[in-house]
Amino acid sequence: MAHTTEDGSPCQAHAPRADDLIGPAVVGSSCFAALHDLASAIQGVGATIDELDETVTDPALRPLIDAAIEANERATQMFVATRNMIRDPAKRKEPVAVAALVNRATHQAAAKPATAAAFPQATVEVAVPVIAMTIAHLIDAAASAGGAPAVAAHLDGDAVAITITAATAGPAPATIGATLAIAARAVEAHGGSVRCGETDGRARYTLRLPAR
Repeated sequence: MAHTTEDGSPCQAHAPRADDLIGPAVVGSSCFAALHDLASAIQGVGATIDELDETVTDPALRPLIDAAIEANERATQMFVATRNMIRDPAKRKEPVAVAALVNRATHQAAAKPATAAAFPQATVEVAVPVIAMTIAHLIDAAASAGGAPAVAAHLDGDAVAITITAATAGPAPATIGATLAIAARAVEAHGGSVRCGETDGRARYTLRLPAR
């Protein structure tokens, strides 16, 4: 479970430490119970917001209620994306256009990257929730070093290469090794790979997936 450099050799710069993987492993093992509790909490918050929406007449409070509605909708979307990702994802591989996959990932990422004007007219067969979240995590990892990320994709032989770049304004976060290790495992399960590199002060993470 490791990514490589662009020449295919094991990456030493971002080698994951065992301690960095313990936290995600523990959180992941408790996801099912946590998601059940989170669903109840989101429903409760939504019901309260709906009641306020119907009963509050003070126009000064309208912007606050609208903001709460928007935030709850965003929380619901994040909950659904996470639930879908852990529900036996390997059995739900499906063809998806590269542009649609990247678009989904950019909406899930906390950092909002610049995206290429055009993407290759190609599809990949993946568990969409898993790979979209993987790309989103790499976008956020690229942004965490201080630079604004950008996403592009191109055909590379019989594969699609999705590349995330960002200026390296500071040292990479300590957790980048764990992020890349988890991403590599997810992509390897789809017959692909994750590679990293740096050119002219810009970090680069590339996911390669078989094209259909």
